This record gives sequence, structure tokens and C-alpha cells, in this order.
Amino acid sequence: MLNFVKGAIIGIALVIPGLSGSIFAVVVGLYDRLLNAVNHFRDDPKKNMRFLTPIGLGAVIGILLSTKAVLVVTTRWPLPSYGFFI
Repeated sequence: MLNFVKGAIIGIALVIPGLSGSIFAVVVGLYDRLLNAVNHFRDDPKKNMRFLTPIGLGAVIGILLSTKAVLVVTTRWPLPSYGFFI
């Protein structure tokens, strides 16, 4: 469950202009393990899928939820929000 939440945080970071998903992966403490799971996926696919699946699902949910929020903010307050992103 914790990896799902961390994945959602990474997904939110991917949507917001100026933020990087990889930086947030470092912040939540997943970056090294995430790279290792992807790079060595074929060594132990079952173990790596158990690790990557909740992160991936969390990222997708985070992207879907935050996309709507960013759209609303940029539509209602375009100048302040674009100024914030720049």
C-alpha cells in the first residue's frame, strides 16, 4: 500500500510542469530500487512485478487525478498558475 501511495506521488509530479517524477522517486526513497527492478527485470520477473505493479498503478491513478486538478487550476486562474509553473 505504501508503494502505491509513493507511486501516486510520482504520478502527480509527472503532471505538474517543472517537477520531475525521478526527483520525487528519490524523495520518496524508491529511485534506486525502481531502477534496479527495471534493469534486472528478467532475473526475477515475479519479484520485480510485485514491486513495480503497485508503483505503476499508483502513478497512473496519480496522473489521472492530478490532470483534472491542473486543468481546473489553469482554466480558472491562467496567469497565476502559469506564473507559478514558470
